[in-house]
Amino acid sequence: MRPLVQAAFVALFLSISSGAAEAQRSRLERIERALFDRDVKVRLHAAYALSRIGDPSSLPALVRALTDKSATVRSLAAFGLGRIGDRRALAALMARRRDVDQRVREQIAEALKRIRSQARPRRRSSGPTIALRAALDRTKSAAGLDLALREYWSKALAELTGETGISLVSGSGPTSYGLSSSITEMSAKRRGSTLAITCRVSMVVEQGQGRIVMMGSGAATVEGASPSWRRRQAMERNAVQMAVSSASDTLRRFLVGRSVAGRQ
Repeated sequence: MRPLVQAAFVALFLSISSGAAEAQRSRLERIERALFDRDVKVRLHAAYALSRIGDPSSLPALVRALTDKSATVRSLAAFGLGRIGDRRALAALMARRRDVDQRVREQIAEALKRIRSQARPRRRSSGPTIALRAALDRTKSAAGLDLALREYWSKALAELTGETGISLVSGSGPTSYGLSSSITEMSAKRRGSTLAITCRVSMVVEQGQGRIVMMGSGAATVEGASPSWRRRQAMERNAVQMAVSSASDTLRRFLVGRSVAGRQ
């Protein structure tokens, strides 16, 4: 990815593309790799692209870029982390808040402010609510899968609330639900030249002050030709996404049933 314009071109193409999620992720990974190129100009293009895209899956790469030799790269990385708004970036940002460059310090301060403001509790609802309380990768098989799990569950819950009439906010009343989910399996099997990756996701739904009202799981297997390390990462994320989709179908039926029962 040596040409100086390529990172910016890929970023533009990614931002306007309506292609498959897997293809988009592949293009995004190319930009992430460019973030650690030997050529500082290539790193600048990549940092700018990732900061504008603001994809949660790029959080690990942007955190690492906070220590880049270039102050501009560090500043763009901080800006990107602020756009993503994930609290997991707070520790890394706090550790770099005394950066030698004033522009970087200012951008880190702005990113910390933005993340903390986004993390403030939203207005509580008087009706039924559901919130994602925990998302953990218990397999520890690859970096960033817990972030992927949280990302996919957040999207799934946003879709579910539109169908069930339940608000996507925190609550503590008798009609408030909390979801905790974990990746309990991430295994790989080779079949000749094909690699099959299986992911299993568990979920526990609590009501009110911690009463468990439902437990379930979802699983998915993704197959492909023996991949490179980067390609395998994409397959693992795809398996997590599909397992969450499977589990969310079970959760949907549960919430719809509860919603119907509550109206009777």
